[in-house]
Amino acid sequence: MGKHTIKHIAVLTSSRADYGIYLPLLNRLKNNEGFKLSIIAFGSHCKKEYGSTINAIIDDGFDIFKSIDGLIIGDTPEIISKSYAKTHDLFASFWAENYKIFDSVLCLGDRFEMAAAVNAGVPFNVKFAHIHSGETTLGAIDNIYRHQISIASIFHFTSNENNLNRINSIVGNSFSSLNVGSLSLDNIKDFPLYSKEEFLKMWGIDLNKPTILITVHPETVNFEKNEIYAKELELALSELTSEYQLLITSSNIDTKSSVYAKMFNNILEKNKSKVFYISNLGVRSYFSCLSYVVLVMGNSSSGIIEVASFNKYVINIGDRQKGRYAGENVQNVKFDKTEIVEATKKYAGLEFNGHNIYDRGGASELIISKLKNL
Repeated sequence: MGKHTIKHIAVLTSSRADYGIYLPLLNRLKNNEGFKLSIIAFGSHCKKEYGSTINAIIDDGFDIFKSIDGLIIGDTPEIISKSYAKTHDLFASFWAENYKIFDSVLCLGDRFEMAAAVNAGVPFNVKFAHIHSGETTLGAIDNIYRHQISIASIFHFTSNENNLNRINSIVGNSFSSLNVGSLSLDNIKDFPLYSKEEFLKMWGIDLNKPTILITVHPETVNFEKNEIYAKELELALSELTSEYQLLITSSNIDTKSSVYAKMFNNILEKNKSKVFYISNLGVRSYFSCLSYVVLVMGNSSSGIIEVASFNKYVINIGDRQKGRYAGENVQNVKFDKTEIVEATKKYAGLEFNGHNIYDRGGASELIISKLKNL
């Protein structure tokens, strides 16, 4: 191939979460004459019940090559399994028509929808490149999906050296992977933060008040225990509302996610002046919030990967992220009311002065450089 050949890169995005991580890379691919970018949106992007976030992609100036609606509304194991099957079936038809036109297909993370889309492409020898491979989350079945995606991919971009070593062990070689750091951290450079006044105008939330940002997802390995976990968390948060304002973002679409949605709504109804429940802040508002809150709480990958760059501590609850490489700002507690409250009061407002272990500086440029030669 000549050096001026344009590479056709497809990007699989199944949710607001992975889209926010992809965004700095998407902007650079779009503006790079060496690439043709095609975005394939599916999963919760296509559901009005989850905000029809495909519109956010369009509003950001991107074209949608294809939208694929394979998600079935519900959070039981049976519904999750059927959503996987439907997504796989729809992508089998998509790959049959399109597998020859892409030089590489980027996939990210560990969602079941992403695994279904990727596994459907295996018989067609689609050239997948997996971002955030090699990570471990023992409290979520996503751990299985992540490694499925990695094994189906020809190349792997990892977020730190620890994960690079792990993916090399999983795939059995060291030449198909590259440590680029966390892609989402490029957003910090790309987006100017909102001021507290601008944030108040947009969301009606005054971040001058001591605020805790909370994102909690179900534990999908021990999913039967989520009712117990949600109750302990409700007791803790109800007590913390006496000192703090709570800003809660919605859970992933996982087994038993409705348990947490109901619990958060209960807290909101009882404390409308101090509790805010927002489905999707968007990247710029989310990072602005991280800059101003006194503490981050929950069990999201964002807490472990991104928050250190804002010099904040994280109260990581339960086992969902167990096994993921974490910095010294991450404080682990159980789903226990007393542990949560005590850790919150200890670390809220403290400044973390350490380094973010996921920051290599310029992940998107490292990925683009590799894509040119894949």
